[in-house]
Amino acid sequence: MLRLAIKYATVLIVLLLTLILSGAAGFADDPDKFAELHDPWAQSPPLTDPLLLYVHSNRRAFRALFEGDPAQARHHQQRAPRGDFGSAFRYVSRWGEFVIALSYLWEGQVRLAENLLRPALPGAENELGRRNPFVCMLAALLASAVWERNQPQEAAALLANRLDVIERSGLPDAVLLAYRTAARMASADGAEHRAFELLDALHAVGLSRNMPRLCVASLSDQVRFHARRFRPETSRALCARIDALLASDSVPRGRLWRSSVEWMQHLAHANAAIAAQEWRRALEALDQAEALAQSMQLGRIRIEVMALRAFALDRCGEKAVPLLKEAIGLAQTFGLERLFKDVHPALNDWVQQVTSEASGTPGERAAVMGRSAVRSAPRAAAAPRAIPSLALTPKEREVLELLARNLSNKEIARAMQIGEETIKWHLKNLFNKLDAGTRKQAVRRAELLGLLETVR
Repeated sequence: MLRLAIKYATVLIVLLLTLILSGAAGFADDPDKFAELHDPWAQSPPLTDPLLLYVHSNRRAFRALFEGDPAQARHHQQRAPRGDFGSAFRYVSRWGEFVIALSYLWEGQVRLAENLLRPALPGAENELGRRNPFVCMLAALLASAVWERNQPQEAAALLANRLDVIERSGLPDAVLLAYRTAARMASADGAEHRAFELLDALHAVGLSRNMPRLCVASLSDQVRFHARRFRPETSRALCARIDALLASDSVPRGRLWRSSVEWMQHLAHANAAIAAQEWRRALEALDQAEALAQSMQLGRIRIEVMALRAFALDRCGEKAVPLLKEAIGLAQTFGLERLFKDVHPALNDWVQQVTSEASGTPGERAAVMGRSAVRSAPRAAAAPRAIPSLALTPKEREVLELLARNLSNKEIARAMQIGEETIKWHLKNLFNKLDAGTRKQAVRRAELLGLLETVR
């Protein structure tokens, strides 16, 4: 018996050390090391303590994100223990909110990220303080979401007096989102020099913390800024720096890390080709970037690439309006109100022209993709139909169809052979996605968006 107890204690100590070391690998931007440490314990860790089980669920969620599966990350979070087990448990559960919000941003679902983070940030701030490193990371995620939702003043307030904390102590994705958002705000204000200063600072953080992904992100965004002004030589020089960095022996070679940067490399080359107005070369690079973004389920990047492909095809004299309209519809579905403005001014002008022509009301439709007037425009008349397969998950669609038949939660759970708590989770996501407050309102919104055609 004593021997078994010693063996169990040894295994538990090893697991706890693994949890600590995998967390350190995450902060060091080494997803492959994280996976190496995490995977042997992934399925059935010898844990019974709710706090440690929640930590393990957080680790599994991050592991799914590294693999490019944000929906699976949220699934792992759903299986974490629930209840109030003290302040330490509340802190760990806030990490669960962080990873879920990050998964929504990963997909481009900025409305859902905003809805989750708005109540989470004040609660964490009250408990931990405004400049606590974790609170600052939550603020970076919310700033990114509200910037995409065209709320620049709030985004600036969220990042104010926090960038220094984020750059020293933040997870790599929080650092990247914070500096990228700040640079885009500066550019939108006409302070291009400040935007480049912020991106240079991001590069410096990458060097000081030995995180080459941040260096690649900095250089890639610099290419995009120069491409907006059609500066081909500068864009090509920056792409050469990216290629040299990724070919050097100083960067990781692991599969997960490479997948996190290769799409940036191809998108930078696409923007450099756009700067030189070499449209066919741009299309080749965009095809590669789109394949990688799709495999990683990077929703916002995929819509951006789709719009740039339409832009390049149009410049080649090919039919491109249907592809652009699809990108516009997806951007509206996800709440990405600034996307086309941030990508390229000429693309944004074309988007406004196409949306104006589609509705026959130029003033209202020009406002849809970048002005605050969008909130007062009639949604059903202004927005293209949602794309059901991309707006909702298969499970959410199934719940929605059963909801439309006036079934109770218990009846829906019985029909789908899953628990009522899971049904409540799906309903919460549906209400967020459909901007609804009641079951009837959710069904009505789904009908207006064309999401319930199969049950009509």
